[in-house]
Amino acid sequence: MKNSMLKKRAASIAAAAMMTVSAAVGTAASSMSVITAGSGFTAYAAESSVKILSSAGFGEGMYATWSSVSGAGGYNVYVDGVQIDTMLVRQYSGYMRADAVGLKAGSHTMRIVPVIGGKEDSSKAAEAKAEAYAHDRSGFGFVNGSSSGAYNNDGTLKSNAIVIYVTEGNKDTVSASIDSTGKGAAAVTGVQNIITAYKKGKESRPLNIRFIGNITDPSVLMKGDLMVDTVTAGCTIEGIGNDATLNGFGLVMKNCSNVEVRNLGFMNCNSSEGDNCGLQQNNNHIWVHNCDFFYGDAGSDADQAKGDGALDTKTSTYITHSYNHFWDNGK
Repeated sequence: MKNSMLKKRAASIAAAAMMTVSAAVGTAASSMSVITAGSGFTAYAAESSVKILSSAGFGEGMYATWSSVSGAGGYNVYVDGVQIDTMLVRQYSGYMRADAVGLKAGSHTMRIVPVIGGKEDSSKAAEAKAEAYAHDRSGFGFVNGSSSGAYNNDGTLKSNAIVIYVTEGNKDTVSASIDSTGKGAAAVTGVQNIITAYKKGKESRPLNIRFIGNITDPSVLMKGDLMVDTVTAGCTIEGIGNDATLNGFGLVMKNCSNVEVRNLGFMNCNSSEGDNCGLQQNNNHIWVHNCDFFYGDAGSDADQAKGDGALDTKTSTYITHSYNHFWDNGK
């Protein structure tokens, strides 16, 4: 089951990444958009009410897809009666999708309500039920501590977590209020700058970074990679859905504790800049799981024909790497 789901997700990741690359040269447009307050979406052949196309549970979450509804300007999505963030609702070519994360293991109900003329129309709503399962926390990353990052060990989000959503469109403008100096919280802009704001250890609230879609290099990186340096408040870096991809840059951790990386695809990393996902010195309680590691750009060394290391770990302790899939990697 998990292997089948990984293959489907890998196909979606590769397609999404290729679509964005094509768009850059003017031959195609991205097939996914996020529905946010005040934004619209492309009208495809529409139903008179929400028609569920598919739904399923996954590790501490669930998703549903549905046909667009005629006249709908958006959708409010509820799980077990609680509305999920609007950034979790996206449009693809011909269908809508919502992913709910941070769910305990068990049965959950997702209710999708179209918004027409600025108001919910419950008469056109529909529900989907799915069973979420618990992630496997039997690894060494959970000995003498936790690697659940911004989440509790039961899969729910910590109540004081800072959550940011990163898309290709907002990667350089996304903002969060963070206490980086111990003198009070202030706005920090850009995904790398937000992470860096944790380096002095003044911000105690855990950080949850949720990537949506295919992300190419942000304007600010550290030596070509997204650097997680001296983050100890708890951090989860995750992909939403089955196509979240870091395309062209890698993720590096050093001097960190209690960091989780999950549900991401890594593709086309520059070998001269480093690995797809690299754990450098002095990390502890790190959990990298349910990720897809694809080939990287060729490097100058003989063993870098398909990129540098896919998942590289150095001088770190209490580490769990689990349920990852490696696709035609060089090493």
